[in-house]
Amino acid sequence: MDGVAKDAGDEFDADLDEEQLGSPEAWFYCTRHHRVEQGHQCPGRFLLGPYDSAEAAARALERVKEHNEAWDAQDEPRPGGDGGTP
Repeated sequence: MDGVAKDAGDEFDADLDEEQLGSPEAWFYCTRHHRVEQGHQCPGRFLLGPYDSAEAAARALERVKEHNEAWDAQDEPRPGGDGGTP
């Protein structure tokens, strides 16, 4: 032995692919800590997501802004309309 302790599963992990190990946890953007996190590290009320990648999670606030602007545009009165709600 070389004096390094090994986990009994170390030699088997190299032989397993992602399908056998299970898919990695999804990515989230935490609005409490203003950071990207993998998995549920914070309570769900602070998380935006899930996203497939850290890069997508990093753009979460940008996407929220884009969606809000699109929804606001749908709510704006159209020219020639009465502007009221039914």
